[in-house]
Order: sequence, then structure tokens, then C-alpha cells
Amino acid sequence: MQIKIDFLNIKSMEDFYAQLQKELDLPEHFGKNMDALSDVISGEVKLPLKIHFINMELSQLEEFQELIQTMKSLEEEVEEFTFRYAIKGV
Repeated sequence: MQIKIDFLNIKSMEDFYAQLQKELDLPEHFGKNMDALSDVISGEVKLPLKIHFINMELSQLEEFQELIQTMKSLEEEVEEFTFRYAIKGV
């Protein structure tokens, strides 16, 4: 499965988790935190999985730095999980 998370419409982590929940069809009780994100990717979603963040602004890099680091770590730890992000205009 391959999903794209469009950062044009994401202003907060709440927005991110809402879009992720929709794209991965996660249950309502999804924890909406980094631990829950790690648990979902490392064992609850069907693999292979590719997640691509698109249309990120340079200004969003700092705000979402922890999220990007978590996704990079998961890519190293979880076979068949791939993560990429693209900065808008770069």
C-alpha cells in the first residue's frame, strides 16, 4: 500500500493524525501520539507500506521534526516500510 499525506492541509499534529487515520483506515480509538504511530506501523498495518509526505513547507520542518525523525527510525526498523518527504518548491 502507498499513501500520500498532503501537508497543504496540515497545520498541526492533530491534522496529521486525522489524515493518517483516514488514509490507513485506523480505528477511532487510535492513540494519536508517537507511540501509537510506531505501534501501528511496526505491527498493525498491512505491509509493505509506503508513506510519502507531500507539499511540506520549509517552515513545517521544524514543527514536524519529531514526526519526521520517528518516521525515519521506523523505516530503519520495520522491513517493508518506506518513508519519504518532499519540500514544496525544492
